[in-house]
Amino acid sequence: MNANGTQGQMPGYGFRFGANGGSLVDITAKVTGLKVEDVVKELQTGKTFADVAKANGKTAADLVNASWLTARSCLTRPWRMAA
Repeated sequence: MNANGTQGQMPGYGFRFGANGGSLVDITAKVTGLKVEDVVKELQTGKTFADVAKANGKTAADLVNASWLTARSCLTRPWRMAA
């Protein structure tokens, strides 16, 4: 969910992995335990995703790993055949 309460991508803050995938903002919020709105506020002050992660006890590698798992999950989902 975006800072304005709607679903979908927040312009300028990452791409989505499929219809149910997370943007980099969503992933950063999940990894750090912050609200999406708080991540956006931090980015708007000029911080990077890595800066936000580091300020909250995580690393850039934690974000990369979470992004990879999200992308991998979304990429494999469409290929499953319905029973």
